[in-house]
Amino acid sequence: FQVDAIKTIIEAFAGAKTLKNNNATRVGYVLELLYRNESIEGVALRHLLPLELTRLVYQKRGERNFNVFYQMCAGLEESLRQKFGLKDSQKYFYLNQGKCVDNETEDLQNFADLRDALKAVGFSDDQQSFIFRALATILHIGNLYFKPRKISDNEEQMGVEIGNDSEVKWSAYLLEIDPEQWS
Repeated sequence: FQVDAIKTIIEAFAGAKTLKNNNATRVGYVLELLYRNESIEGVALRHLLPLELTRLVYQKRGERNFNVFYQMCAGLEESLRQKFGLKDSQKYFYLNQGKCVDNETEDLQNFADLRDALKAVGFSDDQQSFIFRALATILHIGNLYFKPRKISDNEEQMGVEIGNDSEVKWSAYLLEIDPEQWS
């Protein structure tokens, strides 16, 4: 069962819809299976090789970011959605660039499977909450944008400032830092 659980976790965190495959794993990995008397005693993830780091911040039209983000937006319980400031997946820049809206029901079921898999390999509810908090932080940071700002009366001296304070506040809250440190 642990092998299936690890596969589910890898598909969530490293799988993504591409133009050629609806669930392409974007990492290479090596699993070590531990046998005793012809049965699997355990499994260990020994090597992980990221193949496509840019997918987190950019997807081609018709493609999606890593599955876990859509699954979390579809399936996270309402209390944690509110606690983390989560909205529909299409409200996030990191998730809507590919203009690819897939079956939310499937994401919902896959999220339930992910939660079961995380529990099967030993992640507590608190540890899972921490993981989803970190993922929500990534989505809020991805929604930050900057706008021009004059830094002096001289028209040639321009700077930038953050254009959406709500994402700053959510990011700071989730990272447990003072929002003023971002401004």
